[in-house]
Amino acid sequence: MAHRSIFARLVLLVVLLIVVLIPYGSIAERLPWFGAIVNGLFASEAAHAVAHTLGFIAVGTFLLRIFPGLLARPWLYFGLILAVALAQEGLQLLMKGRGVVLNDITDIGTDLVAAGLVFALARAATRSSPSRSPVVE
Repeated sequence: MAHRSIFARLVLLVVLLIVVLIPYGSIAERLPWFGAIVNGLFASEAAHAVAHTLGFIAVGTFLLRIFPGLLARPWLYFGLILAVALAQEGLQLLMKGRGVVLNDITDIGTDLVAAGLVFALARAATRSSPSRSPVVE
């Protein structure tokens, strides 16, 4: 039964990663109807930053729920988050056919800060409740 739960969580994580990694801007350029939706949702830089924040709060949360041992390994957790952030920006750059600009670096920083907030909150919750200590995997 526990394996089924882990499998379901891994499937959800993969779906979430796909949602986070999709280069929406590039798809929006190719599909006008989709472009209207994306441009409406991400009309400003603030909206774009909120999307990155929410996406990486979700990724960080799922990682820690599936692999609670990551709380004892912050470098591994942040390495995984950085890998996802770099993959996401890299896919965007490949689709756009351009090099790195300052905004791309800012996006990665936003991703790391959002995931860092999740990590800090999870660690604080674990420390305040001895019965919730992470299982080292």
